[in-house]
This record gives sequence, C-alpha cells and structure tokens, in this order.
Amino acid sequence: MVVLDNSRKLMEVKKLEEKFEERLEEKFEERLEKKFEERLEKKFEERLEEKKKEEKKVVQSMVVVLVADFLIRYLPY
Repeated sequence: MVVLDNSRKLMEVKKLEEKFEERLEEKFEERLEKKFEERLEKKFEERLEEKKKEEKKVVQSMVVVLVADFLIRYLPY
C-alpha cells in the first residue's frame, strides 16, 4: 500500500514537473517572440524615419530647382 501511494505521488510529481517545464518553455518562447516583434517594430520605425528624411531632402531639392528655374525664366536680366 505504501509503495503504491509513493509511486502515485511520484507519478503526480513527474506530471507536475512536465507541466511546469512545458509552461516554462511556453513563457520563454513568448518572451522571445515579444522581443523579436519589438525589434522588428523598432527597425521598421527607424527605416520609416529614414525614408521620411530622404523624401524631405528630395522635396527640398525639387523646390530649389523649381525656384531656380522660375527665377531664371521669368525675372528680367
């Protein structure tokens, strides 16, 4: 009887250990995924900022060219 109780308790402990390990792995994976997503978002935002800066430079260059063209064409010498 005592042996059966001990073996049952041992089985219960093993099941609990397995559940704990599974949950621990799940938590670890969730954390990794969250960190990965945060890094991706950060990189995306940085690239978006860079694109905006590049677009701003292009627009400024176009404005300079258009103003220069206007001045050359329409102002009298």
